[in-house]
Amino acid sequence: MLAAIRRFGADAVFGAIYPMFPVASVHPYAREKFTRDVGRPTGTPIPAGSPMRGMLGICNTILDRGRCFTDGDNEPFKPWLGFQGGEDTLFFRQLLQRGRKMVWCAEAVVRETIPAERLGEITCCAAPSTTARSQRRPGVPSIRRHGCGCSR
Repeated sequence: MLAAIRRFGADAVFGAIYPMFPVASVHPYAREKFTRDVGRPTGTPIPAGSPMRGMLGICNTILDRGRCFTDGDNEPFKPWLGFQGGEDTLFFRQLLQRGRKMVWCAEAVVRETIPAERLGEITCCAAPSTTARSQRRPGVPSIRRHGCGCSR
């Protein structure tokens, strides 16, 4: 990744992430949610507005400190987002808006262990249950509470 920053004059470089789960069988949505691989060659730019930018996250990413942390912001990852997430997405979107160059590195691959507690919400929230779909009426929002604390 460091070689890619130098070779392509990038400010940030992203690599693939493949999840490792604590259970043998997981919902396909969980596998998709925790996998990041754009399948592009090293040096492929990630431009603002690109569909690839939705895959940006801090895991398996290298940043040029002098170029990415220059605006005097002492909290680049916004604590007001709390546990809802999105801090890294917002951070990278702001970098793109400031014209920072981001590229993909196909050789940079990591395996991330996903703890069971991160799977609970995905398992129950990946798709509405048959009961929830059958009870919905047009124009009436359906909100159900689940053990994971979500609502849908």
